[in-house]
Amino acid sequence: MDQSENGQDINQFLETNYKCPKHTNKLIEWIKLEEDSDPQVLKCTKCIEKKTDFLNCIFIEELMESNNETIFERWPFLNNPEILEKLKEITSRISEVDQIKDKIRVIFKNLRIKIDSKLEEKQEEIFKFIDKQKSAQQEYNLICQKEKLNDIIRNMHQDFEKQNLMLNDIVAENNMNYEKNKQTFVNYINNFYEIISIDFSAYDEIENSFCKYIHDKNWQPLKENVQVFQAQNQSLLQKQQVEIISNGVKLPNEEAKQIKDEQEELSFKVKNLDELSNCINKRRIDIDFSQKTMNNSDITKFVSDLEKCQNVISLSLNLCQSQIDAVQFQRIASVLENFQNISCFNLNVQEFSHEKFKNNSVFGGPINVQGYMQFFANIANCISNVLKKLKHISKLNLNLSKNKIGTQGLMTVLNSIQCCQNITDLQLSISNTFEMKQSYSGMFKIQTQNNNFTSLEAKNLADALSILQKNTDLSIDLSNNFICDASAKELAQGLEKCSKIANLNLNLGQNIIGQEGANMIIDAIQKCKNISKLKINLSYNSLSDDTVQSIRSRLQNSGQFINLDIDLKQKQIGLVNNPFNKYID
Repeated sequence: MDQSENGQDINQFLETNYKCPKHTNKLIEWIKLEEDSDPQVLKCTKCIEKKTDFLNCIFIEELMESNNETIFERWPFLNNPEILEKLKEITSRISEVDQIKDKIRVIFKNLRIKIDSKLEEKQEEIFKFIDKQKSAQQEYNLICQKEKLNDIIRNMHQDFEKQNLMLNDIVAENNMNYEKNKQTFVNYINNFYEIISIDFSAYDEIENSFCKYIHDKNWQPLKENVQVFQAQNQSLLQKQQVEIISNGVKLPNEEAKQIKDEQEELSFKVKNLDELSNCINKRRIDIDFSQKTMNNSDITKFVSDLEKCQNVISLSLNLCQSQIDAVQFQRIASVLENFQNISCFNLNVQEFSHEKFKNNSVFGGPINVQGYMQFFANIANCISNVLKKLKHISKLNLNLSKNKIGTQGLMTVLNSIQCCQNITDLQLSISNTFEMKQSYSGMFKIQTQNNNFTSLEAKNLADALSILQKNTDLSIDLSNNFICDASAKELAQGLEKCSKIANLNLNLGQNIIGQEGANMIIDAIQKCKNISKLKINLSYNSLSDDTVQSIRSRLQNSGQFINLDIDLKQKQIGLVNNPFNKYID
């Protein structure tokens, strides 16, 4: 039955059953919904004396046509119509509730993954300690030189004098190392009894404390300046301000302020050489020497003061566009190698200008291609040596952009990053690293097409990323590197293996990636089901309008991401109109 037929049935029903007793030629059409001196609730239009009285009535036909979604203008809150207005807003936006629910589901999923990862780390740490004690017998065999003693007895009996000398040497060696060896086995014994006497109730306490924290924590904090509707006073509105601290947990203002104060108390910013001497007891040091030119005496003071900062656990060193030669950088790197307790390390060496080579005694005289590339190879080796020593890093931010470190230099750095198995947050910037504009410097001309980011570089990067199995936050800037579809394929294959990534920021802008390469990247991202926060830049590549629309639709409709930031703006299709074309012969 359509709506018109339903309306005719209602009219017929009213004509048959609801004649106004007061105005016999009129139909009863209204239900009065307020108490007054008139006991008659059912009214015809003529019974209602004032137009304002209609506000407190329900039209019977509307009532009979209503369904579960119908909201009347004023009923049942005659004196608070704003409640019904808010209810209408809620019903119109009810789909947002399911979206919020989906986001919370992803958040808790990621939280479980991170908690499980931390528990696995702690378990492995305990297991390594326990397993080490199982090697006591092996250690004993080495110290007592059982095998060597046995060999002397079995094979040296024909030369008694030589046999006696060798045995005396073993006895003398044992006497010399006696205290050291004794302490080793005292430690083994103590550790063994410590292990077999573990109080497992302590684990119950940890579990109970953790569960209590989850139970007591406010899991529904409001965004700043959120207004909550209050029906009793008709409008207003309660603010609950929260702040988000670095670990992503929302805390009330006072608690967040206390944590912020503690962090600021331990941090120290350095912009001048003389300030570094004040950092000796600081745990977090932020050194900004960008665009500085330092001579050897400056480097000597810098290195000397930096060596004294033995309490540092978080170090940021910004040497962007600084004028430092390879030997000076090596002196700085040798000090950085000693900070083996660092958990957070930021190093910015963006854009070391080749102008410094003109007076660089390391390479002697005017700049040349070989010296130019060798400089960056030396820089890469220094960085690699530092990273190999800092194996406890959990957060690494490395900016190599606008430096021509080359294939071997990049491989050197990536191999060292693979040694940092505890990394959970990696930010790697190598923008404009494999794109050399044609540049004249009196001695040479460098061609761009000989330095593009090939499949080999892409595979090396992908292999390094796939090894970092604890990494949950990944930011990579590969913009302006002449990356093509073949290189994009290698990157995609590496991304697929990063199963624990939750936050991904991938900048592939200003390359020459086409439809095939872009789709492989998106396929890889969508296979990483734990990614909930994605920022991706594929702008100014070789993508058609249809490809751009397809990628945007795939990401926006996947339902996978809580936060999604997409940059797909293009100029013209194809390499002919690519923004890099002006650099290519």
